[in-house]
Amino acid sequence: MDSINRKIFKASFLILTLTIVVKAFSLFREVAIANFFGRGDELDVFLIAMMVPAFFVNLISGSFNAALIPTYIKTKAELGRAGAQNLFSSIMTFTIIILATIALILWLTSEYYLPLLASGFSHEKLLLTRKILILLLPLLLINGVISIWNGILNSSKKFTLVAISPVFIPVLSIIFIYLFNRHLGIYSLVYGILLGSILNMLILIFGLNREKLRLKFGWKYNEPLKKVINQYCPMVAGALLMGSTIVVDRAMAAMLPVGSVAALGYGYQVIALAAGLLTLAFSNAILPYFSEQEANKDDEGIKNTFNLYFIVSLSISLALMSFVFLFSRPIVTIIFQKGAFGAADTAIVSNIQRFYSFMIPSYVLGILGVRLISVKLGNRILMYGAIINLISNIVLNIVFIRFFGIAGIALSTSFVYLISVIFIMSFVLLKYKITLSRKYTASTVVTIVLSITALILLGNIASYSVRFAVFTAAFIGIFIISMKISGRSIGSIFDNSRETDGHR
Repeated sequence: MDSINRKIFKASFLILTLTIVVKAFSLFREVAIANFFGRGDELDVFLIAMMVPAFFVNLISGSFNAALIPTYIKTKAELGRAGAQNLFSSIMTFTIIILATIALILWLTSEYYLPLLASGFSHEKLLLTRKILILLLPLLLINGVISIWNGILNSSKKFTLVAISPVFIPVLSIIFIYLFNRHLGIYSLVYGILLGSILNMLILIFGLNREKLRLKFGWKYNEPLKKVINQYCPMVAGALLMGSTIVVDRAMAAMLPVGSVAALGYGYQVIALAAGLLTLAFSNAILPYFSEQEANKDDEGIKNTFNLYFIVSLSISLALMSFVFLFSRPIVTIIFQKGAFGAADTAIVSNIQRFYSFMIPSYVLGILGVRLISVKLGNRILMYGAIINLISNIVLNIVFIRFFGIAGIALSTSFVYLISVIFIMSFVLLKYKITLSRKYTASTVVTIVLSITALILLGNIASYSVRFAVFTAAFIGIFIISMKISGRSIGSIFDNSRETDGHR
């Protein structure tokens, strides 16, 4: 029988491979957007409009996923398919009613809140923002439903369909931009995203049918649903506060010169790709196994899994952070600098991207901690962490914008994620007594020190080709050293039967 680590690795590798395909098309879409729209008004408008439905999808459906999956797995094991179907139907009914209500309210009140979100926009720019927003509001229902279905299918370890189905969104966006941009402008991107999201949803219905889950409305308030709602309420409060940091960032960027919102968006794209690949691969694969270990009361198994993937995530995320920081200028030049996106735009965006790169390790490790807290049904604590994050974000934005302009928002975000991961890991340590062993602690310290030293030294190498060669050798070496100090061979990532006293 495969070990837990081997199963996690197989799932992670599958998700990572398919996610790379999806993210590659997403990157091609960003190239097309940069080519046709640059840092112009239309893209500023689109990003502010898109932020609204995205915020509420994460608030409602994203929170439900974190609260739902551990309970859904336990319900399916204890009550069978009938119990799982009842829970699924109840959650779907609740989610659709809430999202439809929110979409209606956002439509009716858009003329009042948009001037607050985009206070630096002209009257004409605000009118266009409202038109785009109204077209994008159906994404509240579509993506909200997709998020719940993804969680259900991931909990059943049906990773393939969940990982590959989003590819329709960037693919159709690219097609629509190239075919209809001349006649439709920014609307070509809007229609491409809408159609791609609908196809994504239709594909997932196939997966639900294979799981023998029926799409029917229903409401049965029983113990499993009560557990989900009890966990959901603090989660949605936390998501509201944490998601507000994105709203705050873009609202503050909208107060700065034209193109600032777009520049912030471009600067985040590669970071989202790097951090997203790691978190999607590891966290989505780990969550079902964490849930199973928790259901089986396997505390030692949870500790071993957490220890191993903490150091693996730290090593890889530090390497990704260093790569983006060291090669930010050529990355932006190669990906974005063409058409409407010029050399001046590259200078601004590459600086933003450097500051954003510092968030990668904190973001990845934070997600690992959040997954563990969700499994332990301790989501209430995330609400308090989100309050700290929101206050820190506002204060740090104000301070750093004075010194670094639009790039200060990116630096502020990196500090916020650092504060967040310290809070989350402190809670994991104090509440659940899940600590790093002495060898893992030593490995963590050495990995951080060596990575920072390598980053400083590599920054002094002028030639990018030489820098890349030395970077590759250095971080492969750091990873090997990290695993050796922790008492693990690289092969033990795939098989938790290879134990040493360093992690017992």
